[in-house]
Amino acid sequence: MKTVSAVGLLLFCFVQLSSAQVHGLGFVQGKVVDDKGAAIAGVTFTAVLPRVGGRIVGTSDNKGEWRIVGMAHGEWDLTFERSGFVPSRAKVILEPELARIPPLAVRLKTVKAAQGAAANPAP
Repeated sequence: MKTVSAVGLLLFCFVQLSSAQVHGLGFVQGKVVDDKGAAIAGVTFTAVLPRVGGRIVGTSDNKGEWRIVGMAHGEWDLTFERSGFVPSRAKVILEPELARIPPLAVRLKTVKAAQGAAANPAP
């Protein structure tokens, strides 16, 4: 039974906790897509809770979905990165009385698209 649970968790995303101080009841989830709305697998996400220095690292699954569970309340800095894409950053605030926020849609621009936009700025 433990094997099935572990496999199910790994299918959604792998999360590594680096500090016991980041544990709590909160969670945040979402999906990472490209400029055209296609899911991006293998995006590394990092969630940092600056007030305690804790961090959580994981990877989006083959559907671009990601989830972080067991988060302490506070203001979290999220970063999403993958080779070939411009990193994206977000802040989420988990209140003690509200342990869940709506799913986050994360859109990553390709490096090529970002370079083209910089070379041809809008008037």
